[in-house]
Amino acid sequence: MSTSSLPRGELLAVVALHLACLGLTLADPLLGTVDPEEGVNAAQAVLLDATGPRGLFRYQYAAVCGGCTLTAVTANLLGHALGEGVGVWKLGLVPFTLAALVAQWTWVRPRHGALAGALLAVLWALPSALASGLALRGWANHLEATCVALVAAVLLLGMRSPRGVMLAGVVAGLALWIGWTSLAVLLPALAVGGRAAPRRTAAAMGVALWPVLPWTVLRLVEGRDASDVLERVAWSRQGLPLLPKALDLFTVGRLDAILGGSEAASGTGAAAAVGIAVAAAGVVATRDRLGLVLLGTIGTWIVLYLPGPAELGPTVAPAWFHQRYAVPLALAVPGLAATGAAAWWSRGRRALAVAVALAVLPTPVVQLRARLAQAEGLEGLARTEAASWTWFRHRSLVHPAATSSALRCAVDDRRCLELEGYRAGVEAGGRGVPLQVPLSAARRAWLAGVGAAVGVRTSPDALVATLVARLPEAGSTDRELALAEALVVAGPDPVGLDLGVPLARTACVAAWARAHRTTPRFSLRRSPPPSAADAQRAWAYGAGQADGARHGAGVAPPEGLSAEAVEDFRSGAAEAEVRSWMLLWDPARSACGPAMPWGGG
Repeated sequence: MSTSSLPRGELLAVVALHLACLGLTLADPLLGTVDPEEGVNAAQAVLLDATGPRGLFRYQYAAVCGGCTLTAVTANLLGHALGEGVGVWKLGLVPFTLAALVAQWTWVRPRHGALAGALLAVLWALPSALASGLALRGWANHLEATCVALVAAVLLLGMRSPRGVMLAGVVAGLALWIGWTSLAVLLPALAVGGRAAPRRTAAAMGVALWPVLPWTVLRLVEGRDASDVLERVAWSRQGLPLLPKALDLFTVGRLDAILGGSEAASGTGAAAAVGIAVAAAGVVATRDRLGLVLLGTIGTWIVLYLPGPAELGPTVAPAWFHQRYAVPLALAVPGLAATGAAAWWSRGRRALAVAVALAVLPTPVVQLRARLAQAEGLEGLARTEAASWTWFRHRSLVHPAATSSALRCAVDDRRCLELEGYRAGVEAGGRGVPLQVPLSAARRAWLAGVGAAVGVRTSPDALVATLVARLPEAGSTDRELALAEALVVAGPDPVGLDLGVPLARTACVAAWARAHRTTPRFSLRRSPPPSAADAQRAWAYGAGQADGARHGAGVAPPEGLSAEAVEDFRSGAAEAEVRSWMLLWDPARSACGPAMPWGGG
């Protein structure tokens, strides 16, 4: 895939256009923020220095997640030079889409001309709402695996030497290592490449099996199985029969959600589908090999999706969340449209070529208007931390699927040591025996860990009694701190639960837990603040911690708060910006009245 014979000016323009549009995406207040799942990946990257190599696999979001491993290493290296801000984290995601674009452009431009190359560049710079939302999402799975697989496909089609075979195999294996979504691209690429060069393709396929080695090591050393990655589809809705599932895939609403330029139904997705159908006919007629691979990607994805357990979500915003499994379809559009339009043009059917372009171009037009309308600037991306520490400790240190028995810090890092204390509390709280509170620097973190362990194993009405049994010698403030963390991880809305003690003090703790667990820009909706003055102040403190950790101390408070609650919100936000890795309830807050009347202690 040499670029030496290609016009350098055009290539630089293609790269500049793509980077500029990614900048617009980053300036979007929703798309440019860090959601909980990628915040866990970013936290793993930050902790690598403190945990050493074993932390690379122990604390990632899924049991086996090659993309998480790759992005963690990349972000860690960038972080040493540029810091731990959101902008640095997102910068590590740029190479995925940029590499996929450049790889395809080096195929399309010399074979089909400047117009086809320009169409490809525009469609990649401003793709569908689904692809735009995932481009800088940092989930390290569906989009990243598809992008690397597209690079591998171009390498497989163009390999001419042993070195090219080796490179194609390594990149194809990397795509498999990142995620199984890559199979939608790699299978048709191997089929098309195998017809022209069966021996070289077979050799590359053998090299692509290199992920078997690290998977085996993970199985032997960490007790993790590569098949664990398939458990993630259990989060989706299941049970839809094959025929209704197929019919749903081709409705106008679904096509808009996958291929459209807007989060709302706009018709651009259906128009793009018509253009792709026309382009596909041109590709088949001229047998452009990259076009055949992309056409095969659509067919292979459908064949894998329909009988499988994964199911696309509702056709409502945000598309990047509900339609994420379908990103190979969205990423196949630019290359297929460019090769298809060029195929018709070269055969003298220029009306069909123009029809393809007119069908797919509304999507980037809609996307450009949306990006320009929603851009708010990039000022906060450097100072706002990318890691979501609350979600990291809940998912990687508390979640029942977490396989690590302890968080081991290789160096004296305060963040790591307090998280280590939290994990030790989780382990101790899960034993079901009375505990003695340790006298260590991580004491508060340990208490919170005990509360988290109780919260994920105990019904809400038994939380107080269970904490009294676990911490028989602890004081009321220690138990209250543990209860607050238990309510954060317990799941249901803690306000209004019968906790077995008078609600005067409990209402404050429950209100803090409810606000601390969500932020307005995440998929979870935050309930309105309570009307009682003391509970509202506790709610504002928790909301300030949550929002401050994501957006910095200058984040605006919610509307409708009293003047005292606004100050509590700002206090929580300032605390979060300075110390975001262990944000806990403060039992000493005077606004919540006297100590909780615990029984049995």
